[in-house]
Amino acid sequence: MSLDFKENDFLSIQHYVRFILANKLKERVRKVDEYYYFELGDSDKGESFPVNFVMGKDSSTGKMFVMPVRRHCYVSEYYPDEAKFQIRRCMGFDYHSYETFEYKKGIGIRVQGDLVMEVREVFNTEEDISNFIASSNLQDLTNSFLRSKLYQDEDVRKVEQLTSIYTEMMDFILRTSASEDKLKYSIKVLRKIEKQLMKYFTFEVPDIYEKRRILDPRREKCIRFIDIDNAVEKFRRLKIQSNYKNFLEYVYSNEQKLYIKLGHYTTPHAIKISGILLGAEINLANILIVKPQTITLVHPEHGIEEYYVPKASLATFRIMGLEPEVGLFLF
Repeated sequence: MSLDFKENDFLSIQHYVRFILANKLKERVRKVDEYYYFELGDSDKGESFPVNFVMGKDSSTGKMFVMPVRRHCYVSEYYPDEAKFQIRRCMGFDYHSYETFEYKKGIGIRVQGDLVMEVREVFNTEEDISNFIASSNLQDLTNSFLRSKLYQDEDVRKVEQLTSIYTEMMDFILRTSASEDKLKYSIKVLRKIEKQLMKYFTFEVPDIYEKRRILDPRREKCIRFIDIDNAVEKFRRLKIQSNYKNFLEYVYSNEQKLYIKLGHYTTPHAIKISGILLGAEINLANILIVKPQTITLVHPEHGIEEYYVPKASLATFRIMGLEPEVGLFLF
């Protein structure tokens, strides 16, 4: 199998360096559909490398790319049709955007270069979207709604104040190294705050037990606290439910024209899309798309491309990595 490639054949020097490593360290290389799969190391010799590599031709530039995939990513040797989809999943997608496929929940679409659109949910009606919003933990939107719309709610204000004092007292007590009398006094103050907080919680609040951070914690008895973080989260969720109509209107009011950049600072993928931004990181963005639309993708090397999203969806745009970053989704 001839693999005679030069540096100029690759998207960047990074891809070329990966090729040099893959070609030199390979135990074997297989042609799988449109890709080359480099399996590294000789297990009989006890060799082990953290990744294998996949090489292919970029559809928009015609240049070669090489990307790392999980070491134990399984690609069948005997069933070509299965191997075709297995190697794609190793890279983190199921379909190229230009292929014909069913747009449905759970698929990954490579929309441009190493940018993937992961379809987390598909909505057929506005009621489907509303039900999703009601059942999901949209933390950023929940917090901003509480701050902007419910800041005058006396219960919300009081709980936020008491929570701040309670968590401060928890930290104070856990870091205290003092006489028993002084410790008891500090705990007594904490209990008074706790008693006031409990008036606002219409549900059972579990206890947690922690030891102080002192020199010899083995001699220290555990101190009881309420699970304040979970209690406050539940309190906020109940407040949202009691103001659900207003919250729903607030969520929809956050739909806007977005221009999001993901990936390398010098060569980012830019996404032009209308939707509700639910969270973003350097290589990942969660977007609630409330209506069908054509999105525009812009990249310094791959140019300008478009992709039609046929249904309202919850989508995660991400840069291809070792595997789909499903663990980062917060829903």
